[in-house]
Amino acid sequence: MTATSSELRLRTGVLADLDELVRLEEASFDHDRMSRRSLRRAITSPTGLVVVAVDGSGLLASAVVFVDERWRLARVYSIAVDAKCRNQGLGRALLTDVEQRSAERGCLRLRLEAEVGPHGPVGFYKRLGYHEVGHLPGYYENGADGVRMEKSLLPFNADSTRPLVLIDRSGFQLPEDLPAQVMTLHEYVNRASAVPGRSVINLARSYEMLSKGYYASLLAEARGEVCLPHASDLLDINWKRLHRQALDEFSPLVRRAIGQDGREGYFDVHFGRTADRRLAEVAAQLFERFRCPVLRVVFDVDGGLEDIEALRADKAERTPFLEALQRYLTHGEPPIPVKANAISIAMLVDPDEVLPPSNPVALAKFEDAALDLGARITRITKRDLHRLSQFDALFIRETTALDHHTYRFARRAALERLCVIDTPEAILRCSNKIYLHERLRHANVPVPRTVVFDQRDLPLLAATESYPLVLKIPDGSFSRGVHLVDDAASLQRTAEELFARSDLLLVQEFLPTTFDWRIGVMNGDVLFACRYYMAPEHWQIYHHQGGEYVSGASDCVHVDDVPRDVLDAAVRAAAAVGAGLFGIDLKEGPNGPVVIEVNDNPNIDEGVEDLVLGEEVYRRILRGLIAPLLEGARPQSVDKA
Repeated sequence: MTATSSELRLRTGVLADLDELVRLEEASFDHDRMSRRSLRRAITSPTGLVVVAVDGSGLLASAVVFVDERWRLARVYSIAVDAKCRNQGLGRALLTDVEQRSAERGCLRLRLEAEVGPHGPVGFYKRLGYHEVGHLPGYYENGADGVRMEKSLLPFNADSTRPLVLIDRSGFQLPEDLPAQVMTLHEYVNRASAVPGRSVINLARSYEMLSKGYYASLLAEARGEVCLPHASDLLDINWKRLHRQALDEFSPLVRRAIGQDGREGYFDVHFGRTADRRLAEVAAQLFERFRCPVLRVVFDVDGGLEDIEALRADKAERTPFLEALQRYLTHGEPPIPVKANAISIAMLVDPDEVLPPSNPVALAKFEDAALDLGARITRITKRDLHRLSQFDALFIRETTALDHHTYRFARRAALERLCVIDTPEAILRCSNKIYLHERLRHANVPVPRTVVFDQRDLPLLAATESYPLVLKIPDGSFSRGVHLVDDAASLQRTAEELFARSDLLLVQEFLPTTFDWRIGVMNGDVLFACRYYMAPEHWQIYHHQGGEYVSGASDCVHVDDVPRDVLDAAVRAAAAVGAGLFGIDLKEGPNGPVVIEVNDNPNIDEGVEDLVLGEEVYRRILRGLIAPLLEGARPQSVDKA
């Protein structure tokens, strides 16, 4: 039976297609098949994209793609066509469709892998505009070689998706004919609208933590826009150890490119490009590592790197910078060169932590749960960063923060393609209350009335707000950096002190309650529900006094006993942040539940969060962590194309 054009249609795959997708996958490929679990994940994951071709007889062909919004890259995992319908253009139609859908989601490139050989599809992809970017010897299960191919996508063909360039008011002067909108940082952090998928180029004069340049990148990510540099890139830029590693890694490449002529100097990288053709590959790789508009790379007389600096745009050479900016806005990223049994889990702990996220008995129960799943846990500490590559997964069980070794462990684990909880994205997104508020608000998750402000806004805010208010530093944790202010004088006095730490602060309406809900969510599924009561004679769960603390009581309840609107708000809040393990804090206000925070590193203590499900809590968390390994593939791996 063959498909007819009058009956054929393309649509998004749904769970009801799963059996047919598995059948088609098994019938189409002798090796490197996608598993049923992988296909289910592609359908249900927010990063997955499944397109199917159907007619009156049923499902005829399918394409499976995963979108990496962080890098604006879509990757084809599989294109399967029923044997009876081949050579009718279905593969071409599916690929054209996923190209369009990927571009609409903000991707600039579509990547796939193809088998090399007389029957391989390399020529087919070349005819559709794909070019080779890497060779993969012995890539397939049958020993065949593969080739990695890419095609550029141009999503910026409508005014609504024109790139946005952010500048300081007195910063770099840009030409009027730039193919982008231009906005000041102050306007951007204080505006309410967003265009999901739009490219944002952040040309701030400062990328320091908690500066407006940092907040611009953070808010862009919260709004669903794609910022260069990404907020996590700014953490990398300011991470000295990563700089030292990069200096050692890139020095040999620079020496080979320019030789050792006994002269020191520097070269600038503008959006992954440099004027010296000998250094083109080095420049592209440096841009991949430190994704900043302008990098200045300083080398010594022996050709060794001395420094990699994120250079301010207004300090860059104007002509090459503007040429690179124009090219980036028009064509996207430069091509980046591609570098040619029990599951082992590293559990990061701090034995001396005062308020650890898991007590000693809970840590032991995680170790037992790992054995039940055919895995093994090894406890590591902050001194073991160099050991991460020995493991398959990283499970962080100490309190996370951005300017902290926990984030560096998560970042390294992601670079090593380990399964990881908490992911660097989760730490980044949950560690800042301003980001969280913006993300939740745009996802229509109920939140308390909140105002984000800077020093210029403080006098008017203090004079017009109703009291009491809760004043928060954006990166506080465990009730630290959170203040109850009763009047304008108290707000002004406390805010002035906090502005020494952050350019932006936020205030929220005060909602007095006897307890907060904590709903544990793992990859979209509710794990547990607890009530955390306020500390005695205090308005918060934790009461910090002179370096010590007192906490309120808690109890764990069956999920069926939790109000449905509380559970719904919690699951939606977790989905707005991403996949992983989260603890959502909510209050039941006069107009229904509101989400106070989403915690990336929630408490899992024996005798508290496990009181209802018992040992199953630990197994479900670890099963969610190592699910890609149980499927036989590492995160972001590609089965085939």
